[in-house]
Amino acid sequence: MLIALIALVLMVMISVDAPLHEAVRQWMAASPGLKTGFRTLTRLGSSAWILIISAGVGLVLSVSPWPYLPRRERRQRLWLYADANFVVFTVAASGVTASLIKNTIGRARPRHFDQLGAWHFDFAAFESGFASFPSGHSTTFGALCMAMALLAPRLWPCWLGFAVLGGFSRVAVGAHYLSDIVTGLCFGAGFVIVFAHYLARRGVMFEFTRSWMPRRRRFI
Repeated sequence: MLIALIALVLMVMISVDAPLHEAVRQWMAASPGLKTGFRTLTRLGSSAWILIISAGVGLVLSVSPWPYLPRRERRQRLWLYADANFVVFTVAASGVTASLIKNTIGRARPRHFDQLGAWHFDFAAFESGFASFPSGHSTTFGALCMAMALLAPRLWPCWLGFAVLGGFSRVAVGAHYLSDIVTGLCFGAGFVIVFAHYLARRGVMFEFTRSWMPRRRRFI
C-alpha cells in the first residue's frame, strides 16, 4: 500500500500539479465569491481550534464530580474523556511531525510557481514559502476526520467528504499543490490508524476486526 501511495503521489506531482494549479488559479480569479468560501473552509484545517475544543472537553470532564454520578454516566464520561484525548494526541502529533517533514523537504509553495515552477526544493529551509510538501492543514483534516470516523463510524461518509473538501480548499486558495494535499490527507489518516492499532494491541479504546480498520471498544 505504501508503494502504491508513493507511486500515486509521484504521478500526481509529475502530471497534475502544474496544470491543475494553473486551471484553479484562473477559476478562482473568475469566481471571487467561491474563493472566499474556500478561504473560510480552509481555516478549519488549523489545528488550534481542534486542540482547544478537545482539550477543553477533556479538562471539563477531568474536574467534573465523577464520584457522585451514576455508574452509567461515569462510564459515558470516561468514553468521552478518552475520545477527546485521542483527538488531541493524534491531531497534535501528526501535525508536528508533518511540520518537521515539510520544512525539511522544503518544497516551494505555489506562490513561487511563476519564478521557480512546481519542482523547486530548498532542503531544510524552514521558511513558510518553502514548506509545501506535505500540507499541514491537510494532515490535520486527514487526522481529524479519520479519528472521528473511528469514533463515530456511522458518519464516515461525512468525515470523508469534509476531508476531501478541506484538502482541496488548500489548492483553491493557492497554498498547496494537489500532491501536497494527497500526501497530507494520507499521512494524517494513516497516523491515526497506526496509533489506533497500537492501542488495540494494548487492549485500550480499540479492538481488531476482520478488516484492517480497528473498531472502538464498548468499554475502556
